[in-house]
Amino acid sequence: MSRPPLQLIEGGARVPGIGAAFELGALGVALTLVVTWMSLLPSAFHDLGRFQLLYVVAFALYAIAVLRLGRWAALPHVGWVVLAVTLATRAAFLAAPPSLSGDLFRYVWEGKVLAHGLDPYRLSPSDPALAALRDVAIHPFVNHPELAAIYPPLALAGYAAISAISPSVLAIKLWCVANEIALVIVLLAWIKRRGLSPANVLVYAWNPLVIVEFAGSAHNDPAGMLWLALALMWAERRPVAAALALAAGVLTKLAPLVAVPFLLLRWPWRARMVAFVSIAAGLAAYFV
Repeated sequence: MSRPPLQLIEGGARVPGIGAAFELGALGVALTLVVTWMSLLPSAFHDLGRFQLLYVVAFALYAIAVLRLGRWAALPHVGWVVLAVTLATRAAFLAAPPSLSGDLFRYVWEGKVLAHGLDPYRLSPSDPALAALRDVAIHPFVNHPELAAIYPPLALAGYAAISAISPSVLAIKLWCVANEIALVIVLLAWIKRRGLSPANVLVYAWNPLVIVEFAGSAHNDPAGMLWLALALMWAERRPVAAALALAAGVLTKLAPLVAVPFLLLRWPWRARMVAFVSIAAGLAAYFV
């Protein structure tokens, strides 16, 4: 007879057997290998056929992991498995060239401008005043060089901090991935607090689209998402801290603005005031 997928343990509780743990581990390893193969393509844009085929395979593995989520839910230490695969898949893309999007060159450039004490909101990359900052590694690849910065002030502050250390593509990629790893850790902590299985976090963390867009192209969404997740996690127990986190999210990426009316209705007046003043002060620098 075949071994049942579930085993009885002391106290009568039923937990997944070794077969379920092996399956989850195998899916995680397979996803990491496929993502690594994707990252090794010289150019996803010029090798689009192979890239898309690998993308389909990655999504198939991801779909299996999500569809069988209930099987992984009771596995001990499943959160560590989710985090390990998250780290491995992001690490695979760190050295890959950003062939699908050039936004990160803009991040490096505007961080470099701000780090030199100049105003990227007023000076576009093509402005003669910035001629001394132009280099062959970043400036030629900045998109829409006739336009000044459009990113919120905390996003630019992050780029400036990184550019002050190393104005490079790899440094910005590391910044993006660090924010995303922090986001996954917050999600794991939040879901544990709610009494749910950490396995649920793989719905976000193992998504191939997320991996390619953030570790591959270094789009800056994870920084804003991290602050938004903290705001939602703290919304009831620590409303003032949640208000500050929400303001930080809005001033990093404008998308968290959609959460403002829903959270303000639930907060005491102090938290509402903190959120309003912080967001208004930050956006003043953005829009003025």
